[in-house]
Amino acid sequence: MEITLAILGDGSVGKSSLVENFKNDGFTSVYKQTVGCDFYEKKLRIRDNAVSLRLWDIGGQSIHSKNIQQYVSTSSAIFLVYDVTNRESFNNLDDWKRLLTKYGATDKIYLVGNKVDMISQRIVTSKQQIEFIKDNNLCGGMYMSAKTGENVIRAFYQVSGEILGTPLTETELECHDKILKVHVLRDDDQGGRTAFADQIEEEKRLEEEEALRRAQQCTCMIQ
Repeated sequence: MEITLAILGDGSVGKSSLVENFKNDGFTSVYKQTVGCDFYEKKLRIRDNAVSLRLWDIGGQSIHSKNIQQYVSTSSAIFLVYDVTNRESFNNLDDWKRLLTKYGATDKIYLVGNKVDMISQRIVTSKQQIEFIKDNNLCGGMYMSAKTGENVIRAFYQVSGEILGTPLTETELECHDKILKVHVLRDDDQGGRTAFADQIEEEKRLEEEEALRRAQQCTCMIQ
């Protein structure tokens, strides 16, 4: 079975970096266009299903590009990416959503907040992401870090399972979690922190500790 994903969003939000992170987990480039869109393919195993995951990395395409329609119209799902440290990239999601509505691709969108590792610089809150997903009736949302690899592999497996109509359980998804390091700020490293940075940092620390605990218990292998 074939699944095609398209990754959209403003420039510099980290779209290509997310793909690069996944490539390091075995993604193989099979074709590269000259118009700024790279095509990759990877073989996945979703339970008993052999899946060919095909990915359009539309990193070089602006929102005004005429080429975008051909990519999104043939995609099984779309990752709409913004940068959690960049308010403008979040505000511009409305324009991207209108574009996808124009192309009739509104029933397969997942919102992705990238760069969650930059805790002290984060501007867009979880509440705002949830509200955007709800207001625009999106399929769902997730957070990732192209730098640390947080949730990157898990997200592709999760969405692939949902497209197949075979949603993976939390236990199955945990096998694709990357073990992350917990970073503790020094006392003198407080510059530029947002009002909710401490809360986000504590939540992230607890999530990372829990992910490490689950990973140590997980005995299944990543395909």
